[in-house]
Amino acid sequence: GESEVSKYDIILDVFRTGSISKTAQSKNYSQPAVSQIISSFEKEIGFSVFKREKNGLFPTRQGALLFDSILKITQEENKIQKIVQSCASTDRGTIKIGTFESISTNWLPTILEMFSIDHPSVNYELVHGTYDTIQKDIALDRIDCGFTTSLLSEKNLTFCPLLDDEFMVVLPRGHELSKKAAILAQDLADYPMVISAEGLNYDIGNILDNSHIRPNIRILSGEDMSSVLFVEKGLGIGIFPQLILNGLKKDISCRPFVEHYSRIIGIATQDSPYISPLTRDFIKTVHKYIQERYGKTYVLEDDRQSF
Repeated sequence: GESEVSKYDIILDVFRTGSISKTAQSKNYSQPAVSQIISSFEKEIGFSVFKREKNGLFPTRQGALLFDSILKITQEENKIQKIVQSCASTDRGTIKIGTFESISTNWLPTILEMFSIDHPSVNYELVHGTYDTIQKDIALDRIDCGFTTSLLSEKNLTFCPLLDDEFMVVLPRGHELSKKAAILAQDLADYPMVISAEGLNYDIGNILDNSHIRPNIRILSGEDMSSVLFVEKGLGIGIFPQLILNGLKKDISCRPFVEHYSRIIGIATQDSPYISPLTRDFIKTVHKYIQERYGKTYVLEDDRQSF
């Protein structure tokens, strides 16, 4: 609501967007309210912070001098919020969780069910992204925690490993490679492939680079589940983590790599003493779920090549 966002937060956002309408939209305000905040701040300090040009708002020379201090104020205000929340109770509130497709379909339904038993009034906001965007959202304090992999692109995150998730080669039923018990990465060079869009930037790109393969990509798809269906129809072979393949009743064959590739999935938060009790409780529930489902806490086997 409008009371929760401070005027400094609004002004800082206008510095960044150069646009009253963009700031109004992202902060859930009306445009006149944003303009009003800026003009009353300018009245208060006695000079203009922004000059209005055709293609947006730009800081005046004096306005630019204020930027760093305003940034610091908003960071301290966030800290106050966090301290207040960390002293508050855990029986209500909203928890914002960064996630990606295989986690949302495989883990979260049961995790949220378990968590809701003790926290019936808590609401959830799930923010879907890539490993990188989830880590960035945590670092920028847009979400409370997020599932990601041990490949950290952001500094100052705390990462708790949960699962060593092995990559499998997925073949249409009856494909000639399915005669092998395990497949060399090198063998994939001869076949058309189905790759989900994240793939080449992350784990799958690493597997292919490692084996110096230029893949023949027949289908590049944004989603893992649909990619598995394309493989099933014989449109190419794919590389998918075990977690996606769990419980899939599809007409496909899955084989491990001879080299054993895997990703380490875990949950990340800011590296900060001000994690809310709600978030801490949630992470405890996640660990409990992993323990119950996989019968062990995280162990990494030595011969995996993890990226």
